[in-house]
Amino acid sequence: MGLGFSSQKSQIYFPATPANVKVRRARGSKETILCSLRKIIERRCPALFEDFSPAWWLFNGHLQTLYCVAGEFSHIDKIKYDRTYLHLLDGGTLSECLDFTSTHEDLADDSPILIVRSSDLLSVGGYEAYIRAILAPACSSVEKGGLGYRGVVANIRGCAGVPVHGGPTDDLRQALLYISKRFPAAPLIGLGFSLGANIVLRYLAEEKELSRLSTACILSCPWHLKINSKITVSNLLGPYGYVSARGIHDSLVRFLTIHFVPTFTQAPFHEALMTATVSRESTTLTQFHYHSTRPPNSSVPQAYDFATVKDDATWASSLADVRVPLLTLNAKDDPIAYTSPAGVENEHVCMVVTPGGGHLGWFESWNTRWVARPVLQWCKMIVEDFVLEPKSGRETYIAEGGFLKEVGQDHIGCMEIEGGLEGMIVGMNPEEFSFE
Repeated sequence: MGLGFSSQKSQIYFPATPANVKVRRARGSKETILCSLRKIIERRCPALFEDFSPAWWLFNGHLQTLYCVAGEFSHIDKIKYDRTYLHLLDGGTLSECLDFTSTHEDLADDSPILIVRSSDLLSVGGYEAYIRAILAPACSSVEKGGLGYRGVVANIRGCAGVPVHGGPTDDLRQALLYISKRFPAAPLIGLGFSLGANIVLRYLAEEKELSRLSTACILSCPWHLKINSKITVSNLLGPYGYVSARGIHDSLVRFLTIHFVPTFTQAPFHEALMTATVSRESTTLTQFHYHSTRPPNSSVPQAYDFATVKDDATWASSLADVRVPLLTLNAKDDPIAYTSPAGVENEHVCMVVTPGGGHLGWFESWNTRWVARPVLQWCKMIVEDFVLEPKSGRETYIAEGGFLKEVGQDHIGCMEIEGGLEGMIVGMNPEEFSFE
C-alpha cells in the first residue's frame, strides 16, 4: 500500500438480519450448509476489513478523482476485446455494442461472466482504466493468477461510437437477454461504475427475482442525482472545475463531436454547447447533461426524456427491491457521487463506505487501486462458495423479424448484426481504437 495521510478502516453496513445463503461447506465440496451472508463475507472478503491507505500525494477525494481522469494508465492492465453489435427493437442502427474480452484460452461455456456497465455518457467503454483494473485480473487465466472469467462491457449508448440514447435499464436488460441466450449455463455478475452503477441497481430493483444477474458490485453509485448535482456544483473546484479537467474535457469534446456536430443546423443550442466546451468556457456538468441527453429528433421514449437533471432524481435507486447478493462501494470523500441511502434494510445488501478514494479512484499507489481486491474477492466468493440457482429470467422467444424477445416485454428485443465490423479492438486510448 502507498503511504497516506490517513489510514482508516472502511465503514461496513450489514442489515440487522442478513440473509441466510446456501454455500459449500468447503470450496470444491458437494456438501452444502446455510450460512449468514455477513459471516461468509467476513470470511471470504478480507479486503473490505483492511485499512485503506491512499497514495500520500492523493490525500483527498478531489486529487483521487482528478488523477483518475487525467492519469496515464495506457501501459497497464491491457485488454483486447471482440466486438458484437446488437440491433435493438427501438429502431436504432448499431444501437448497442458488446465488447467481449478476448483470450487465448478456450473458456468453457459455463465460465462466469462479468458484465460491465461503465460510468456514463462521457465514458469510452472498456478502454477506461478503472474498468481494466478489474477486468484484467478477473479475465486472466487461473494459471496466471487470475479468476479465469469472461468479461463483457455493455457500452452505454453514446460510448464507443454508438448512437446516444436516454433509456438506461432497457439497454442493459437487452444486453443481458442476448448474453444469457448465448451462454445459458454461465453465471452472470454485474459490475457498475458511477451512473452505470445506478443503472445496474435500477435493473436489479425492477427485475427482483427475475434478474438475470446472480450478483452485482456497484462502485461510486450516485444514490440521488439531484443531491449529487448540487454537491458537484458547490465543491471547491466550482461548477466548472471537473469539466476543465483534461480527461473529462476531452471526453466531452469527443462525445459532442461524434453525436452533435451533424445536428447543428437543427439545434443551435448544441452549437453553443460545443463551442463553450471545446474552449473550456463556462459549461457545467449539469448544463452538459441537460443538453446532451435531449438531442433533436430523439427516439427516446417520453418516460426517459428528462427535462432537467432534477427530474433524474426519480431514478434514485431502490435498494429495498434487490433480491440477489449486492456489494456497494462508495468513498466518503467522493466529490461527485456521495450520498448515503439512509434507512434502507435489505438482507441481501452489504454497503461499504471507505474513508477516502474519491470518485472511481481508490489509488494506493501510482497504478494500484484498492477497490480491485474486494471486488475480485466478492466475485470469487459468489462463484466458488455459493450454490447458485439458475437465473433464467423471463421466458424468451424469437419474434417476427428475428428479434430475441422476452415474454411480457413487448417494447424491447435484440438481434445480433451479421456482417458488421469484425475483428479485435486494440489500444488503450480512445484515439487508438481500431480493428485488426
